[in-house]
Amino acid sequence: MLAFMLALYCFAMAASGQADDQSPRGDLSGVSGTPASDLIPEGIARPSQRATISAPMQGVLVQVPVKGGDHVKKGQILAVMDNRIAKAAVNTARVAADRTAEIDRARHALALARSFLARHVALKDAQAGAEFELEQARSQRDQAEAILASALEARQQARRNLELEEVRLESHNIRAPFDGQIVCVEATVGTMLTPKDDLLTIVCLDSLEAKLYLPLEEFGRLKKGNYYSLWAFEPVNHPVRARLTFASPMIDPASKTFRCVFTIDNKKRQLPAGFGVCLDLSHSESVREEKP
Repeated sequence: MLAFMLALYCFAMAASGQADDQSPRGDLSGVSGTPASDLIPEGIARPSQRATISAPMQGVLVQVPVKGGDHVKKGQILAVMDNRIAKAAVNTARVAADRTAEIDRARHALALARSFLARHVALKDAQAGAEFELEQARSQRDQAEAILASALEARQQARRNLELEEVRLESHNIRAPFDGQIVCVEATVGTMLTPKDDLLTIVCLDSLEAKLYLPLEEFGRLKKGNYYSLWAFEPVNHPVRARLTFASPMIDPASKTFRCVFTIDNKKRQLPAGFGVCLDLSHSESVREEKP
């Protein structure tokens, strides 16, 4: 009798466990402030732009003018690697690019050669000069022109070298890739870093992006560009308006779902990032088109 009661108890517990497993994940029916419906599928509202920035080269970190929580603008310097050698290279290249002595000397030599040639042409016209002297003057003129052209090319190359060294110097500055907020700074000044080392993380919270895997039944019903209502879980706990920016044309045959990407406008930054969202499939008003 005891064995029969024990077996009956185990059977009841197993049935209860199956019922729990079959209940939808995220079902908040009956909870105050939430829609009493099947809250599947779920996704995470993440920043639309997020970047973990690493050191651009191996070297010592010499400056970090920002800290966690700071708001930064695109192009703003976030950190600086040791750039003393790069600065010296720029100064050397600038001296070479600004040098004009060779060009001035070549121009004076060309002016003299042209004047010398003009005199020989006049003598030849007056039949008072020899042909070989005229050819010699022309050769001297041509050589002077070639020397000037070479000096001008050398200056152009020096300017290109200066631009190259300036780019190399700039590569020591880590700048913000977009307007955003610093989440964390992981490196400290004076640390030797390599390109494998993370330096800081920046996010843009002006818009949030949520990827949802919707059931096959919804395929073709949702229209790209339309606005829909998503339920936002803790700590938001209210519906948010989202725009469908992408609906995959590919269906996953295993799960019979397709991927959708929703964008939530957050320019006022009233919403944090990282909260769960879902499309309430049991309420028609949550999936119908909303006008902007």
